[in-house]
Amino acid sequence: MKRKRKIVCYFCCIFFCIISLYKYFFSMTQYENIRQNMLKKESSNVRIAIIDSGISVEYIDECESFKDFTSDNNIIDKTGHGTSMYEIIHSKKWGIAPNARISILKVTTSNGKTSFDDVIKALKWCENNNVNIVSMSLATSQNNKDMYSEIKKMSNLGIHIFSAVSNTSGYLSYPAEYKEVIGIYAWQTFDFYDKADYYFLPVNDFIIHEKVRGNSAATAFCAAMASYHLTESNEANKEISNLELFEYILEDIE
Repeated sequence: MKRKRKIVCYFCCIFFCIISLYKYFFSMTQYENIRQNMLKKESSNVRIAIIDSGISVEYIDECESFKDFTSDNNIIDKTGHGTSMYEIIHSKKWGIAPNARISILKVTTSNGKTSFDDVIKALKWCENNNVNIVSMSLATSQNNKDMYSEIKKMSNLGIHIFSAVSNTSGYLSYPAEYKEVIGIYAWQTFDFYDKADYYFLPVNDFIIHEKVRGNSAATAFCAAMASYHLTESNEANKEISNLELFEYILEDIE
């Protein structure tokens, strides 16, 4: 009897492994199909700022500019998070927007710590350096008046800001909560998200990046997709609302 149970368990394990592999390769195919469809379209040389944990050495030469606002005094990414966001947006293997000009702004230290002061400095840098799109795969439960003031100023200039909703349900996420920000979430498991003014990206069924999933990856993905609908002129980009821009992205992935 025990032997039969072992055999049944063995075959169940094999079955679930096969199903998992199938889902993985199927989801990867979905992402690559979307990517290839976007690469066929014309994209402008918009400037995308990635506000995160820096970037790996191998990609530094592919970026137009970079600046470290942390106490690390080094743009190198020690956590891998910022590098993954860059790969989704611009790398040869994963990148949705290879024609975009990339600025890497480091606000997360090698220990994974981020301060409001550093984030605000990075946002002000974007305002003063002709950035068109901001990708922020970070979230906090704390509101900050100075951060919001800067974001409102940027929004009025026509800069579109994407920010991740926290992967943990139960509290509001900032800066994603601000109406001037396109707050992205990709998981349907949390009903709490529906009560807030966030943008749901239905990518739960395909993998954007092999190392990172969840709202962070979905945010970088949206920022890259947005580059096909915006120009290098923020004055012109003012004419496109956050909702309109997000609807364009949804149309692209259908």
